[in-house]
Amino acid sequence: MNRLFAIAGILGGLGWIVISIFPPEWGPPGTRSYEYYQAWNRLWTPALLLMTLGFLSFFISLRPTLNRWSRGGLIALLVGFGMMMIGNVAEFWIFTSVPYSNGGGPNVRDLAWETFLLGMLVMLIGGTVAGLALFRTGLVPKWLAGLLALLLPLTIGLAAINMGWTGIPIGSLAVVVDSLGLLPGAASSAQASKA
Repeated sequence: MNRLFAIAGILGGLGWIVISIFPPEWGPPGTRSYEYYQAWNRLWTPALLLMTLGFLSFFISLRPTLNRWSRGGLIALLVGFGMMMIGNVAEFWIFTSVPYSNGGGPNVRDLAWETFLLGMLVMLIGGTVAGLALFRTGLVPKWLAGLLALLLPLTIGLAAINMGWTGIPIGSLAVVVDSLGLLPGAASSAQASKA
């Protein structure tokens, strides 16, 4: 089952990259461009679900050997992905015809978007904490723990140069590929958990 979850994580990370690289143009609800924008943004839900399964595989394979900080960071990362999915489903599946602002105060559409963003922040902080904690344990290769630790700064840096959120799936793909034991170098997390 872990192997299937890890493969799901790889597919989710690749989906995230495609969604991020080719964003559609926005138009107000009810327009043709909004219909395309809505359909494209609905693709986030399965991509996020698949990435969550990939990180769940990583967490399960290391769970017996994790320290408090790495366990807490990975749990926060999973909670963050859950919040992002809830926000995306609310924004583009449930309240998709509601405008983003009702003329001054927040509404359910705004709250859905804010839930997505808060979930992303929780996920990035959790991943960074887990990566820093794993760096010291030797459970995964140092470069992999470092890449996980860089989720937050890498995402901020890439967003600053207008590359969006592509840093998240790059780090995520490395983590889930490692949990399959496909990466060269040090023992993978799958092998480390068996030792």
